[in-house]
Amino acid sequence: MPGSSASSLAKTDPTGLPRFLAYARPRPRNDDTLKTKTCNEFVLDDVPLGSSVSFLDYDGVALFAGAFERIRNDRMEGPSVVCSSRADLDLREREFHSLVSHDKTVIFLVPHLAQRVGFSDVDPAWDLFRRIARSLNLRWRCRDEPSPLVESYAPEFKEYINRFGTGYVEFFFDKAQEDIWKPLCGAPNTTLGLAVIGKIFMLPSPLVQTQDQAQQVIEASIEATLAYRKRVSSHMPTWAGEFVFAREKTLQGELEEIQKKALAIEGQIERYAKFKGALCYQSEPLVKVVSDIMRELLGIMLTLDDKCIEDATLRDDRDNILGVFEIKGVKGNFTRANVNQVDSHRERLEVPPNTPGILIMNTLMNSDSLEDKDQRPHPDIIRKAAADGVLLIRTLDLLRYASAVEDGSLTKEEFKRITLSESGWLNVENGTAKIVRS
Repeated sequence: MPGSSASSLAKTDPTGLPRFLAYARPRPRNDDTLKTKTCNEFVLDDVPLGSSVSFLDYDGVALFAGAFERIRNDRMEGPSVVCSSRADLDLREREFHSLVSHDKTVIFLVPHLAQRVGFSDVDPAWDLFRRIARSLNLRWRCRDEPSPLVESYAPEFKEYINRFGTGYVEFFFDKAQEDIWKPLCGAPNTTLGLAVIGKIFMLPSPLVQTQDQAQQVIEASIEATLAYRKRVSSHMPTWAGEFVFAREKTLQGELEEIQKKALAIEGQIERYAKFKGALCYQSEPLVKVVSDIMRELLGIMLTLDDKCIEDATLRDDRDNILGVFEIKGVKGNFTRANVNQVDSHRERLEVPPNTPGILIMNTLMNSDSLEDKDQRPHPDIIRKAAADGVLLIRTLDLLRYASAVEDGSLTKEEFKRITLSESGWLNVENGTAKIVRS
């Protein structure tokens, strides 16, 4: 995945210009490179969906509404909208709130955005724009045709609106709260672009057809937003902030408490993000995260082999081996060779051939979605594992079991019993676990 280099670039900028991130803009499927461009007033990094860069390393972020969505066509159920990366979306939502709390800028470029596809409404949790609009209680509606005339209400956005103000989505909010909602552009009796608390900008956008057009839209929106924020902030001198209303002071205290709680919660959430590495890693990083999951969530302490990185054992208080574990990440699914490796591990340890063998594998590592990754082992491999006394566990099933333990659907004790007494495939779905032997 891209991003280690992008992250380091984001933290320091020799030009001294504000640094913005263009996140998940349209690009060819296999293009995952970091692109950096220095403009007149800012530096722009462009990274794809799923990059490991953090929003918090930037002065602002610009992205298209709908960036996390894709259309799935099902022959039986017809087309529907699904989330391209739920884990990344969850992360970006948390980073969004942290970014705004630090007085930084987020720009949503809003093209035509479906509210219903096929036979069902689009899930409001499938995209960052939808989530933020919902959290702000901001109502919106997408038209089939754009507004024929969009007028800019702020001079800084006039050029952007003239070039790119294709108004498909109209917004609805309480006009009495214009200290929170500031209309930026619209048509008669219609708001098509607005600023929220001066930090979150929602701007109309065309349905971009090329990478160059997407780049132009993003650059123009950032240029206008920077000019707007500069003008608004310059109306009041810094020293005016030294006067504090009594109610304002109370609100600031409440905000600080909320931010402290948010930081503590983010720390807990980050722990789960670490565990999700079991769906991505291989070799030593995978062994480490699987060992952490087993210990912290399932109450099993594995003994890792220093010489053979992918080997581990479960031992009793007297150091007797209770179970033999193989932990590996692969591009494909379980194979006969993988199952045979567990037997080879038994031989190396000189334990009886009926010693429980557990093969934990991060299968289909290069999948583009959780849906693509969620493929069961081949029945022939399941039957071989059952015959050889080996239990197959996908890391996806491992995480599902750990999640079910936390919500009380399953227990740690039952997991330990399963690993030491069952063979075949451990299939975990909807908070239930079953052993499949064919």
